[in-house]
Amino acid sequence: MSCSPASRKRGPCDRSTTCRRPSRPSRTLIPSVLVHMQRIALLIGQTVPPLQVLIKLPNYVFVGEEDTLKVALWDSKVNEWTTEGIEEVKLDAAKLHLEFRTTRLAPLAFVVDRCIDYPYTSWYMRCTAVDKALLDLVTKRKRFVFEVTSGQVRLIDTSDPALAHVAEKAFEPGMLLYELLKCGINLMPDDKDEKVSGYKPKYKDAEERAIFELASSVNAFAFRSSVWNKSLTADQVAMSIRLNLEYDREFFEEDEREWKTFVWYYNKCGYTKLNDKDKECNAQLQDDCVNHLWLCKAIQGMYSEEAIDRCRHISQISFFETVRKFLRLLRIMSFC
Repeated sequence: MSCSPASRKRGPCDRSTTCRRPSRPSRTLIPSVLVHMQRIALLIGQTVPPLQVLIKLPNYVFVGEEDTLKVALWDSKVNEWTTEGIEEVKLDAAKLHLEFRTTRLAPLAFVVDRCIDYPYTSWYMRCTAVDKALLDLVTKRKRFVFEVTSGQVRLIDTSDPALAHVAEKAFEPGMLLYELLKCGINLMPDDKDEKVSGYKPKYKDAEERAIFELASSVNAFAFRSSVWNKSLTADQVAMSIRLNLEYDREFFEEDEREWKTFVWYYNKCGYTKLNDKDKECNAQLQDDCVNHLWLCKAIQGMYSEEAIDRCRHISQISFFETVRKFLRLLRIMSFC
């Protein structure tokens, strides 16, 4: 039994009745027609020709130039998505038209590989003002620029129409990445992605130590990814640092000698002989350098007292925690 909107306003329905809106014909007639066609086909010993389907994807769906989308349907018998019965999938990225043929009708979804955006190609983080950092993240499909401030993260410097609803708006770190996930952009790797991505995640304690040091020192140094990070064992995290006391967004004099590569363990860090341009991985400590628990101790004698003081003193705990939360979700220490 169906109750009209007017009857629902006058009071609750009796428990023996069910209040629901009448089903739309477009959602019920087409599946039933196909079911009847299949039954008739079985009786006469023939097969039902596949149904041609054209779907207009929502405007917020991000589609890369070389993306290969798949169409899946929900199999209620095994409670999982399957691509069986779907064929001839064609995508018009300019018009966001997805066309395919199917012999079954069920809830449909378009899907992409979970690891379509990572392992990341590179990343680069630095402060442009006190407690205001920029993170350039280059993924397999696109370059993203994030602005991190106290308690907030913004996606900036993008003109992609699919991301217009989130661009330049402040979010908590997790909420921004969740909004990007709804657009088809997954920037939240997990340890279970090891087999698919080909990257072995770093040990949590080593990863957390590196994140802590970056968050506490980014007001003094610029940080960037090292090409040797993947080659190191799971208990080692490699990053390169460069002094940035003037909060430069870009360095006008790009001198590779200014960058020094450090390796973090769960209980120490040190300045190593690693160099991105070398052909072999050499993670040995530089001569006359020692490992230390804290970066501010490991760099003594290498940088000014002002740089060391900025590493020692966290000016705003909220900014420090926001950087940590964001990097924990992105997993750039493990998947780059």
